Amino acid sequence: MTTVKGTEDIKSPHGLPADLIDRLLIVRTLPYNHDEMKTIVLKRSKLEGLVLEEDALTKLADIAVKTSLRYVLQLLSPAGIIARDVNGRSEIKVEDVEECQALFLDAKRSTKVLEEHSSTFL
Repeated sequence: MTTVKGTEDIKSPHGLPADLIDRLLIVRTLPYNHDEMKTIVLKRSKLEGLVLEEDALTKLADIAVKTSLRYVLQLLSPAGIIARDVNGRSEIKVEDVEECQALFLDAKRSTKVLEEHSSTFL
């Protein structure tokens, strides 16, 4: 409950006017579990025409649980490039995923780097 913007004393859920809340359909969302993340990553890889080794798929789902699904989905294309163009394979393996993870930081690791080196930037 918070004050509706533009008013001084009207309190409402999420700070939204009551008549607007009556028109909304509120959908409860929960975080994806490991198996759901695996399914999403597999579907996305197929959409992008990428073939994932089972261990690589599991590794990507593990990373998604620890970081974010968005980060993992962004790793797919570079992992495919590393597998195909650098290593001459048609299938993405765990080592391709790990190389991409080393090259591209997730939000938490990026923040940590900035915090560690903040005195350098000031």
